[in-house]
Amino acid sequence: MNVENVIRYLVLAYLHSDEILHDECFDFIDEKKKVFWERDDFKQLCKNYPDLFYEVTKFMFIGLI
Repeated sequence: MNVENVIRYLVLAYLHSDEILHDECFDFIDEKKKVFWERDDFKQLCKNYPDLFYEVTKFMFIGLI
């Protein structure tokens, strides 16, 4: 998992209800949150999966899932 592919993995986890992968992606994004705000794939997450985007940003800001 890296910055370039974590959003793709997160979407796969979301679509397949994979809680383990989901949690790993959230942790990875949270550790590198400053990098993600300007990434196109993160912006696309907002457009394509707004519920998931909300969940990720809530976790990034207040640590809740």
